[in-house]
Amino acid sequence: MKDKEKNEMMQAFYNKEIDVLIATSVIEVGIDSQYASIMTVLNADRFGLATLHQLRGRIGRKAGLRSYCFLHTSKDMENQRLQALVDNKDGDAIAEYDASIRGYGDFLGERQSGGSFKGDAIITKDVIQECKRIADLLLQDKTFDMSQFVNIDVYLEKLQNISLN
Repeated sequence: MKDKEKNEMMQAFYNKEIDVLIATSVIEVGIDSQYASIMTVLNADRFGLATLHQLRGRIGRKAGLRSYCFLHTSKDMENQRLQALVDNKDGDAIAEYDASIRGYGDFLGERQSGGSFKGDAIITKDVIQECKRIADLLLQDKTFDMSQFVNIDVYLEKLQNISLN
C-alpha cells in the first residue's frame, strides 16, 4: 500500500470503522488501538521471541479487555521456544532466553543469529550497561578527541538517551 492508503486504513481500524486488519509485521509500529484484542502471527518461528513479545503487546491495551495472541508454526520443535512467551511477560527475560537458544548474531557482521564474532563474545544486558557507562564517561571527558573515530560519536549520542531499566 502507498503511505496515504496505509494511514487511512490504520485510522479506520483505530476508529473501529473496520474490525479486522491483515498486515505484515511492519505495521506493528502503527497499531495503537485500545480495542485491538486478537492477533494471529503466522510462521511465528521466523520471529525472535522479543519481536513476538512486542507484537503481542499491541493488543489488549484497554483495561479489562480480554485479548488473545495466536502463534502459528508448523515446526514441532518451536513449541518449546514459543512456550517461553506463555510463561513470561518480562521483555528482558524473554530476549535473554531467545538469545541463549538462537545465538547472539555477528556483532560486527551481517548474521543476525546463530553465533557471535571472533572470541565468542556474548552480548548481555551487563555488557550493554558497561558500554553505556563507558560512553557516558567519554561524553563527560571534554579532553577526549572524538574526531579520531569515524562513527563512535553517532553511537555515543544514541547511547546517551538509552535507559535499560
